[in-house]
Amino acid sequence: MLTPLRTVRVVLALLAAGLTACGSSPPAPPTALSAVTRADRAGTPPATFIAVDNQNGNLSVALYNSKTATVISKLLSGSLDGMSVVNLALDGQGFLWVTYNRGPAYANSTLGGDPQPNSCANDVIRLNLATGRSTTVLSTGSDELVTGAWPSPDGRMYVYADSGCANSYFDTHFTVVNIATGSSWTIGAGLQRCHLLSDPAWTPDSRSLVVAYGSSTGDSNMPLGACTPWTPARVVVVNALSAQDGLSGLSAAPDPSCEFHAVTAMATGPIGLEHCNASSNDSSGSYTDGPARLVVFNAQLHAESRVALGECEDGSQLAADHSGSAALLSAYLYCPGVTSPVTKLWRYSSSSLAPLTQVLGDGAPVTNITW
Repeated sequence: MLTPLRTVRVVLALLAAGLTACGSSPPAPPTALSAVTRADRAGTPPATFIAVDNQNGNLSVALYNSKTATVISKLLSGSLDGMSVVNLALDGQGFLWVTYNRGPAYANSTLGGDPQPNSCANDVIRLNLATGRSTTVLSTGSDELVTGAWPSPDGRMYVYADSGCANSYFDTHFTVVNIATGSSWTIGAGLQRCHLLSDPAWTPDSRSLVVAYGSSTGDSNMPLGACTPWTPARVVVVNALSAQDGLSGLSAAPDPSCEFHAVTAMATGPIGLEHCNASSNDSSGSYTDGPARLVVFNAQLHAESRVALGECEDGSQLAADHSGSAALLSAYLYCPGVTSPVTKLWRYSSSSLAPLTQVLGDGAPVTNITW
């Protein structure tokens, strides 16, 4: 059995976005961000957030109104030297970390597409939003693919998601870098190919990473660029301060017929979005047709509550502030033939979930939220 079509659809959309955004123009200078303040990021609720905006395949980095989920202003171009923006993160000083990448190139239309080595490119820049000046944090060789970089809350480290270029399809691991010394170590580099790793989130003490992880089912006969489904993804809290080949740590399993799709770290414990299949309604595997829930964990990773978000979630984002006191959540909900597509945005704080806004219509959810 191949990877579910919902995942393939996301991958194809990202490939298409990369093709349409391809170009050589550098990031445009940002507009003034007087609306983005430290109080926004720590207060209730945030007035604004930053995310990737995708208008008919034209990518940009934009400032959004949290109450309406509409764009206030465009901050940056979505392309840089033929690469496309794939991830955003704000550090504790208010600098924006932007990850651009390209690749891999696919040679043919066979199963997996025969991804080509040395066809990737990556840059991570750190941008001063007030002045528009940027510095390059990371630039790798053509045989690697970097899909995001996230600074630690204390500003001493960052972690980036990395893979080989040709074997990038569900074969990611993490590299943690000490900014002062330049020393680095890897987490998960020995995981078997065809596993799921979500974007990581730092815990507020900058000592651990929270991720959603689905292990490989071990089918070694699949060509590069194709995978069998992983095991249902669980929440894992892993020590960020030392290397390990695997992904050992405190973990929590999802409910039966469910898996975790996105996670982040709060001061009181992780929270995660759990989506489920109601198998009797959909046997094609083309979408996740059951309930979606926000699961709230304590520090020992025991689930304290599950809050219903809707049905048929097919794309979500969770982003907490650096103190772990509040988080934003977006989810794209669509049950074909049953409900109309809608992207909803909530704010989570003090064990409560408050709706902010919703946007009707088909399309991708708000992606790469940071605030």
